[in-house]
Amino acid sequence: MPTLMGLKGNLFLADRGYYYADFILELNKAGGYYVLRAKGLKRVLIHSALRQDGQQLINI
Repeated sequence: MPTLMGLKGNLFLADRGYYYADFILELNKAGGYYVLRAKGLKRVLIHSALRQDGQQLINI
């Protein structure tokens, strides 16, 4: 696993085999971002979506 400081401001992609709740919590606190495929996940709630230039992509 990468260090938390190495992921600050970066996106961490992982499969559920690499899912450790404590790591994800600390990654969030360190300012990292993550996308993982979690077992049994059936519903996703999107809070916001932005384009690369920071403009809102969709209105939620």
